[in-house]
Amino acid sequence: MNIAARVRSICQSLMRGTLAVAAKHGLIGFAKALALETAGYDITVNTICPSYERTGPVDRQIAELARHHNMPEQEDVDNIMLKPMPKRAFISIDELAGVIDFLLSDCARNITGQAIAIDGGWTMGLNWSGSSRAQ
Repeated sequence: MNIAARVRSICQSLMRGTLAVAAKHGLIGFAKALALETAGYDITVNTICPSYERTGPVDRQIAELARHHNMPEQEDVDNIMLKPMPKRAFISIDELAGVIDFLLSDCARNITGQAIAIDGGWTMGLNWSGSSRAQ
C-alpha cells in the first residue's frame, strides 16, 4: 500500500513543488507496474491519494499560509485549503485506515494498480467554485 498526497500529485504546478509532484507520480506509476508484475501471485498494489489530513505539517502550512495571506487561520482553512473540496472537511486518519483495511482484505482482492483519491470530491471537479452543491 502506498500513500501519495493527492494535493501535489494532481493540482500543484508551482516550481517549488516540481520534485514532490514528480515523486508522487513516480509512486503511482511504480504501483501500477508492480501490480501488473505481481498479479499472478494474488498480490495487490494500490496507492492512496488523500487530500489534507489534519497533521502537524498541515497545521504549520495553515499558519504559514494565514501569515502570507494576512488572514486568520480558520479563514485560510475555509477559503483556501478546503474550498476546492465539495465536502469541505479534512480527511481523518480513521478514514485512511478504513480504506487501507478494506484494500488489504479479501473483499478487495481484485482491486489493484489503482490510485484511489480520498479527497472529499476535490478531483471530481477541479474547477468547483463552491457556489453550488449537488443536492
